[in-house]
Amino acid sequence: DIYSILNEIVKCDSIGKFNNELGYIYYKLKQKEKVVGYIICINSEKYTNDDLSILSVLVKQVSVAMQLYEYNQNEVKHQVLENELNLLSKQQKLIMNKGNKELSNNKELYYYHQPARVVGGDFYHAIKKAEDKIVTILADVMGHGMVSNYVVAMIKGAFKVLAKQFETPSEIMNNLNKFLFDEFDEMGVFTTCIISVIDSKNNTMTLSNAGHYYPIGVKKDKSSNFIQCVKGIPIGILEDAKYSEVEVDISDYRLISMYTDGILEINNENKEEFGVDRLKNFLTKNADLNKLELITSLKSE
Repeated sequence: DIYSILNEIVKCDSIGKFNNELGYIYYKLKQKEKVVGYIICINSEKYTNDDLSILSVLVKQVSVAMQLYEYNQNEVKHQVLENELNLLSKQQKLIMNKGNKELSNNKELYYYHQPARVVGGDFYHAIKKAEDKIVTILADVMGHGMVSNYVVAMIKGAFKVLAKQFETPSEIMNNLNKFLFDEFDEMGVFTTCIISVIDSKNNTMTLSNAGHYYPIGVKKDKSSNFIQCVKGIPIGILEDAKYSEVEVDISDYRLISMYTDGILEINNENKEEFGVDRLKNFLTKNADLNKLELITSLKSE
């Protein structure tokens, strides 16, 4: 009976807490320091601090969704922002305009980006560290519009510094989280992220994952798989989060795709999402197309 514990939860000063004697865990939903609601889970045999961290992520997602809803409701009233948003869109393209790279051993990196609105929260960048080695980042900021454009610029600046300072994806990811945590926390944003170091001479790709989707790999024999790498917590959630890495042999791969939820959440006329399985099947069937044909075909699909 959740109603019997509501008064106790409302009286708690803590923003989030669990009580295993009464069998509940909660986290306050806040906007501009005002408590506007609670997310409460009940009836588990035991809650832990990890559960509390996960609940905090959900709360931030809900809070951002509420802010986006309010923004969308007011959007019609603020057409004067159109010029500013177009300027931000141009700035965002400039931020990612050097992401395409050619590697040795007949390999290349190619990215395609189209925001759902004028400005998006997806970010990609690649830095060539040596003739045979490139470090890349793909991030999806929780929240869109002007705030996400600012966050994207922050991520790029931090990544450029850290990619030159550290060698491995996990080192870069750990320090990226420390570098950005305070500002992300104050702004109430976070980002999923995947960082890779590609060694085209030795045919390896080393990955570190902060809550992002697994890359999809299509091999030369037309088989395909999700490239598994341990998912850490998104950047900006926990200051002391630790991130691991995995090295993958890419010599047998024809294509490896990293992506954000923008492609996955597109709906058809029946409100059915495109989804990760359709994307994997599409890439498997079309891996031999050149990059421009692949994008055109994917749009059609």
